[in-house]
Amino acid sequence: LAKKGLSREEAYRLVQRNAMKARDKETDFKNLLLQDEDIGNHLGKDEIEQCFDLKHNLRNVEKIFKRLGI
Repeated sequence: LAKKGLSREEAYRLVQRNAMKARDKETDFKNLLLQDEDIGNHLGKDEIEQCFDLKHNLRNVEKIFKRLGI
């Protein structure tokens, strides 16, 4: 969201609002983000999905382990 022009504070507020709702209502965080109109004004469905893609988020793990000699 910050890369899309929102301040870090505003991006945090939008994400935190959904995180608290997910916790309080014991519902799926990703689905809340996908349904949030304010977030949807800045991120598309694919961009939100990518945030939850473990393969994408862990893509550099092997490089890090090699650098550490693990």
